[in-house]
This record gives sequence, structure tokens and C-alpha cells, in this order.
Amino acid sequence: MAGRRRAYWPKLRAVLDADVAYRVGKLARGGIAELMQDLHPSIELTENAITVASLVDGDGGGLTLVPCMFIWPHLWVELGLAGEPSLTYGARGIGTLWQDGDGDTEEENALGALLGRSRAEILVSLRLPRSTTDLARSLGLAPPTVSSHLAILRRSGLVTCWRSGRRVLYQRTVVASTIVAACGHDNGASGDGRTAASSLG
Repeated sequence: MAGRRRAYWPKLRAVLDADVAYRVGKLARGGIAELMQDLHPSIELTENAITVASLVDGDGGGLTLVPCMFIWPHLWVELGLAGEPSLTYGARGIGTLWQDGDGDTEEENALGALLGRSRAEILVSLRLPRSTTDLARSLGLAPPTVSSHLAILRRSGLVTCWRSGRRVLYQRTVVASTIVAACGHDNGASGDGRTAASSLG
């Protein structure tokens, strides 16, 4: 039983990684206003403050954002021991968490005919961010083989990558998600924040 539970953690981690990457991108593009825009309906950004409809009242010097898989649609505000608040919110992509991207379908064959079977499988698997090791384990391929395919997909503008701690995570670009959707295989690559993970491009 414990082994089955452990098997879910890579999927949970992928959704959280995607949310963090999405938020960092919004912060880089438009600052704090852009970052907080779609975080939660109960959050209001004024000129000098972030107001949250909450019973907790605090005035800290910083704010830690904590994406969570188990809190949506609620929001959790907590004051730490040092008085700096944290905001726990529902991560984007929860709706795609248990979508099954496996199976030898006609649509996957169409994508495989375009890119080659292994690259097609990798691209379909990158609905959420994954490392080379994650991909190799789930697809039954050798890590060097996956790495080689990812390098080609990255040079072609179909995947992007970034570092998260010691791991390098890969995810489809918007262009790749469009191709996958055009082949009819995947409809969870874009859309509302609660039903799909962000595609970075």
C-alpha cells in the first residue's frame, strides 16, 4: 500500500513544479500585480497591500506562497513564528492530475508518425513538468535515450526546461501543446488554471 502511495508523488510534484514555474513567469512579466491576479478570488491587491478575506490579521515584511494539492477551492493564511505570513492556495493543474496519458491510440500513432514514437510518447508525457529520470522510468526508456530525444525536442522549440533544486524539469511549449492537441491526443494542455497545467514557452 505504501508503495502505491509513493507512486503518486511524482505526479503531485509535477503539478506543484508547474505552478511554481507559472507564478515565477507571471512575476517576471508583470510584477506582483500580475502574480496575484489569478491566485484566488478572495485576494485583493491594493496600491500598498495585499488584502485576503481571512480571520487571520497580520502585517509581515514578506509573504511566502505555498501551492498545495489538497486545499482548493479554499485558501489558508498563516502567520509564522517570525510573524511573516504564508499563503497556501490550490495549485494549477489539479484537474489534469489523474488524466491517463498512456495507451496506444490512433491519435498517438498520428503524433508518432510526425515525430517518431519515442518523441511522441515523451511529448505526451510532458503535460506536466518531468525530469529525464521521471520520463525514463515511466516510459521504460534508458535515461541517455530520453536525454537525447529531449535535446532534439528542445532545439526544435517543442520543450523548455528549467532547474528546480537539483533537478532539471522539462515541459511542452505552447507550440508543442498545439501540435499534440491537433493530433487529438490531449485536451488538457491549456485552459483554466484549475483544469490544466501551464505550458511554458
